[in-house]
Amino acid sequence: TKTMRKRIAYSQNFLKSNELVAKLIETTSITVEDIVYEIGAGQGIITQELLRKSNKVIAFEIDENLAKKLRAKLGSHDNLEIIQGDFLNYKLPNKPYKVFSNIPFNISSAVIKKLTEAPQPPNDAYLIVQKEAAQKFAGKPTDKINSQIAILLKPWFELKIIHNFQRSDYFPKPSVDTV
Repeated sequence: TKTMRKRIAYSQNFLKSNELVAKLIETTSITVEDIVYEIGAGQGIITQELLRKSNKVIAFEIDENLAKKLRAKLGSHDNLEIIQGDFLNYKLPNKPYKVFSNIPFNISSAVIKKLTEAPQPPNDAYLIVQKEAAQKFAGKPTDKINSQIAILLKPWFELKIIHNFQRSDYFPKPSVDTV
């Protein structure tokens, strides 16, 4: 179906549990002072929890249908800006911000490159990614080797895995492990 093709094209796997998302956000450094970027807002499960915890949420959603649904569901919040478009084409701010996202797995490298090479990288970023990608970015001791990207990031960023997801935490279930 057309919807399934879009899910595949946009690498859409949605978290199902508000409680899990709330618990994860609670363990972060995000406070009511923060502007938080969410990449791939999807159905808004993370967005809803970020709205409770932060000063402002800037939610990116490339899928036009999902962006419309997100506006209908959460558009009344004054502290929410929904951007229907590609995060990779967006200019990041020159002021402090944080990121919390279940990023589309097929653009993980591009998102991490954009965030880490930005003139003003995020103060903190909590990214849900494919486990193998996280290991590659974090390098030793998380991975067996230090990849080139891990070596380039280590002097400037602390990368670590803080949560292992179950495939059943998502709809549809991903075919890969996520952290």
